[in-house]
Amino acid sequence: MTRKKWGHRRGTLEEWARLVAAAHADGIKKLKDAPASELCHYDPRNMQSKLVGALAADADADGVRPNNCYGSDCASRALAVVRGAFFAGVLETYATVGLCLLALRVTGRPGPGCDCARAASTVGSTRAHHAHHNATELTPAARASIASFTGADAALWNGAKDRLERDLAEATRSAACARRGSGGSPP
Repeated sequence: MTRKKWGHRRGTLEEWARLVAAAHADGIKKLKDAPASELCHYDPRNMQSKLVGALAADADADGVRPNNCYGSDCASRALAVVRGAFFAGVLETYATVGLCLLALRVTGRPGPGCDCARAASTVGSTRAHHAHHNATELTPAARASIASFTGADAALWNGAKDRLERDLAEATRSAACARRGSGGSPP
């Protein structure tokens, strides 16, 4: 059976991840040229590293930057962007830490309800992020397939988390957090 709009056949997430991993291992540059495109045209291979790495690319003569980073240096370019950014955060800590730290960076004061000490203790823990649709539990095999083509993205996430932890440690030692004390709780 095929999906009418795109002509995709039905398959499982695990099958698609396995096919994408095979295309990646075979060095196929465009996923549309691989069997994985029978299920979906989306190419998730190190997507965040490609997009963030493009921010470090030089503009052309017209001042236009590429919208994707290609080549072996995407991961290092993306990490350089994270290191040099005004603020870096990760989804899993957005509500508990990210907004508090961003408020401190922008205004010089922790946001309303932010508890600097409590926020610092939450960075190492993560909580699941769920989209507004039925979640599919990934099998160990699917997770292994996905890990095989998202290594640069994993390194980027770890780099952003490390940056967030350093920034938060610095913020908790700041005068603004010291003046606030430890009242309140993260939003």
